[in-house]
Amino acid sequence: MPPANGLYRVSWQLLERDEMCAALRARDFGAAFRLMKQYDGASQDRIASPVEGLTQSRVSRVMRDKERIISIHLIERIADGLRIPGHLLRLAPRPWEIPDPASGPAPPNACGDAPAPVTPTALTTPEGPVPPPANYTGRERLPFVEIDISADDSAQRSPSPHSIGRPLAGHAGEVRSVAFAADGRALASGSVDGMVRLWDVTDPAAPHPSGNPLTGHTDGVMSVAFAPDGRTLATGGADGTVRLWDITDSTAAHSSGNPLTGHTGGVMSVAFAPDGRTLASTDRRKVWLWDVTRPTRPRRIRAWSTGHVNGVRPVAFAKDGSTLATGSADGTVRLWNVAEPHSGGTPLTGHNGEVRSLAFAPDGRTLAAATANGTVRLWDVTNPAVPHLSGKLLTSRTHGVLAAAFAPDGRTLATGSTDATIRLWDLTDPTAQRPGKTLAGHTDRVTSAVFTADGRILATGSTDTTVRLWAI
Repeated sequence: MPPANGLYRVSWQLLERDEMCAALRARDFGAAFRLMKQYDGASQDRIASPVEGLTQSRVSRVMRDKERIISIHLIERIADGLRIPGHLLRLAPRPWEIPDPASGPAPPNACGDAPAPVTPTALTTPEGPVPPPANYTGRERLPFVEIDISADDSAQRSPSPHSIGRPLAGHAGEVRSVAFAADGRALASGSVDGMVRLWDVTDPAAPHPSGNPLTGHTDGVMSVAFAPDGRTLATGGADGTVRLWDITDSTAAHSSGNPLTGHTGGVMSVAFAPDGRTLASTDRRKVWLWDVTRPTRPRRIRAWSTGHVNGVRPVAFAKDGSTLATGSADGTVRLWNVAEPHSGGTPLTGHNGEVRSLAFAPDGRTLAAATANGTVRLWDVTNPAVPHLSGKLLTSRTHGVLAAAFAPDGRTLATGSTDATIRLWDLTDPTAQRPGKTLAGHTDRVTSAVFTADGRILATGSTDTTVRLWAI
């Protein structure tokens, strides 16, 4: 067992155990950390302390199989911090493994294996690839060496998702909705304080307010949405109105005209059609469609009762603009043909909780429905007339899901929960979705989430009154 004082190092007795060797070779750090606790008596804090970028809470999540470590950079730091021979983790021999005549013989070969020499596939220099030196043995640490690693590691060379800068503060009430402009340089946030704030996020590390807050709603702002051309912002308020704002110059944004009225209750959600010519808005019972081709002179196209029992919450357009989805506190989702909305299809059921957020995948074939009971159902809506469940049920178990957003490539779904966290789901394989990174930083419920068009930045709004930016 390691000494009680000093930094923890994995004991050679543990490294000689078959189960530890198997865990390390598979890079199953959950199993490896549990064995360190069982046989070396190492606490989560002691395991984390010698490794930069590893925390006690992260070790705990990994031990509970709530998170996987697949970043090659972190794996290298774990090998060096805990003194795990590189060959056990499919790495090049670490510098501390190379024998030094002044310090005695090299450490024994764990698991009875001799470290296999590692040959670089290329040496990259500013002038291009060059062959490795003739005397390279595989032990030296050379700059710019690319070593053959597993496919999942090659996909993790960029830093793990993380928070960028400080939270965007300024609202006096909970943030209910956030939206990016198409170019990703402007971000809008709506709050129950009745304000809409615009943020310049050209440099995500140094975001700042853009102009003065937009005022006019007499109650909380429940939803914000940018038109595809980035020149118009729509906002829905608990005061029962929809407002359009000219944001051609975000530092001098102003109202485009009179508010859109007629709703019989608070406007819970607004969404632009992909062509930007039509805006949908929802209230307690109805969906309203507006022609906003001329934002200064919008006109109502139609309104219809949805059949939802407990009021309509989110609304979302599919990619082609011909299909509209609505979700309700009654636990159902309905799909509508925008041209003939009165012939709506059979409700999508089974959510067992109020539907708080809807998101269509970029290709329009999948609809994610997030519910307050902590589940997200994925629906195959390739044929909107015959929708059916797609893949497995995504669940956060004990916490409600209030927000859902697809990354532009459709391979990642971000969900915001009542436990103040954001979860990134890997949807690469539709039949075997995997929970990914959990992002923590908000101090209260996450109510809204949106990606930039390039998928590199995620913005989230929370009842803690702030907006946060995350590098993905």
